[in-house]
Amino acid sequence: MEQMQLFKEDEEKKMENSSPVLQPPVKDMLSQMILSSCEINYLEGDQGICADTTNKKTKKFMNATYIADMILSMIVAGYHTPSAVITVLMKYLAELPDVLHQVLTEQNEIANSKAPGELLNLEDIHKMKYSWNVVCEVLRLAPPLQGAFTQALTDFTPCRAKVQMGEIASW
Repeated sequence: MEQMQLFKEDEEKKMENSSPVLQPPVKDMLSQMILSSCEINYLEGDQGICADTTNKKTKKFMNATYIADMILSMIVAGYHTPSAVITVLMKYLAELPDVLHQVLTEQNEIANSKAPGELLNLEDIHKMKYSWNVVCEVLRLAPPLQGAFTQALTDFTPCRAKVQMGEIASW
């Protein structure tokens, strides 16, 4: 609850010291999650509630456990998925030598068109159409993540299966 009070005080200071010049939006994910809120009807005992009694507005922020869970999921996804895709890609290239040959041919054509020591640029990457199609096919055949579990924040009904707030759902 103290964190929400600190956010409220910080928001008030920003409003007092605000100038007509617009501030750039916050771009990192953690700040976005901490600062995101929605107006709700205040219920006594709710966690993550910041009640503004002067303006009669009530905001609900993401709770710390949910933010920590999301950040951990992003860390795992950012680390695990590229390595999993590369591993499965190598497996399929080893099993399909004709595909490997075409990928190498495409890569060598691009490498030979470059001056010695010249790095790849975006135009070169756009030329890798066959390589891109191979990676897309690997992702289709062996997706690195099969879904995850999350706690429902509200009641909802996907495909006629009612999920109540607080239940654990797989997606």
